[in-house]
Amino acid sequence: MGLIDSRYYDAFISYAHDDNVLHDDAVQVFQRYLKPRFEAEFRLLGPSKGEAEVFMDTNGLPANGDLSDAIKEALKRTVFLIIFLGRSYPNSVWCGKELKLFMDQFSGSRKEALERTFLIVLDKAVEGKNWGCYLENPDRPIFEKFYDEETGHHIPPMLEDRNGQAVTGPRFLKGIRKIAETMAQRAVELAAGLK
Repeated sequence: MGLIDSRYYDAFISYAHDDNVLHDDAVQVFQRYLKPRFEAEFRLLGPSKGEAEVFMDTNGLPANGDLSDAIKEALKRTVFLIIFLGRSYPNSVWCGKELKLFMDQFSGSRKEALERTFLIVLDKAVEGKNWGCYLENPDRPIFEKFYDEETGHHIPPMLEDRNGQAVTGPRFLKGIRKIAETMAQRAVELAAGLK
């Protein structure tokens, strides 16, 4: 399956579907660019065993059900968790369950789980909200800002060039590059420990 270990997904993307909609499909654009960037960064650091596997639920979850078996299994077998924090995420029961299941694979060790977790804040207003017990206690983990400091709004994934063509925003790509580089470095370290 993944670059790091064939038994695992390299990354699982956790997000609230409303946040993706409200932020111009930023989560889906991120996923589309992360995979090849992560693979390229990983190849720079060592021999590659194949393609990266990134799990992302695009169907949404039922209003009255539980996490699907596919999501539960993916969380149990993922190396990195990427959380997108928008205004809807802290209120999502599902997102909290995903984080808890990810932590469970490390015997509930928040510290170990957070070493493999990337938090991406899409909106400055989210910083003032409570992010839920797993992300607040004992303190907030380090996070990446995917928003403009002046406006507080998310960095748009797509921009319009002078010819009216849609292009991926350079600030958005810079954020992806930073996360992919860090993931690749950590992945190489983990892969060395798995052998």
